[in-house]
Amino acid sequence: MNWDKTLFFKINGLVGKNRALDIFSEFGGRFLLYFMMGFMPFIFIYDSFPYIGYIYMFLIFWLPALFVSLLVGLIVKRPRPYIAHKKEVKSLFVPLIGKWKSMPSDHALSCAVLVSMAVLSGSYYNVIIYIILSLWVCWGRVYGGVHYASDIVVGFLIGIIVPALLILKPLFYILSV
Repeated sequence: MNWDKTLFFKINGLVGKNRALDIFSEFGGRFLLYFMMGFMPFIFIYDSFPYIGYIYMFLIFWLPALFVSLLVGLIVKRPRPYIAHKKEVKSLFVPLIGKWKSMPSDHALSCAVLVSMAVLSGSYYNVIIYIILSLWVCWGRVYGGVHYASDIVVGFLIGIIVPALLILKPLFYILSV
């Protein structure tokens, strides 16, 4: 068994042993991302950044990253752990789009986009808070049986790299003029 499956089964093997950890992980894996998205506009309030600007910035970063994620998903075609290992996996929940893909994690990608936006807010506190919340979301996805650790890593990398390229390309253009 490779490191990815070994790590997955160690984490997922904790399901059912501690009710508080189950609740903590299920909330993180299922719902926390949506709270993070809803709270993001408030970190820009001090810069008088308009709400519509936040939505626009999120979509500018998220849609191209999601496109890359969909391409990777079509190429890799990796089933989710609770489908690939029905008898061994202790599933806490089934995702909305249950059987679509495991690799890469769109939740991790979305968290990374939000971390990128927190970086642009200019506040180290926002970045630290969003990184911690992102780790909670990613933990919940593995713990809940819907992703392997590598799905999380690849999704997070796509969610960081695509916004970085979108920010740096215009910056290189401006500096080269």
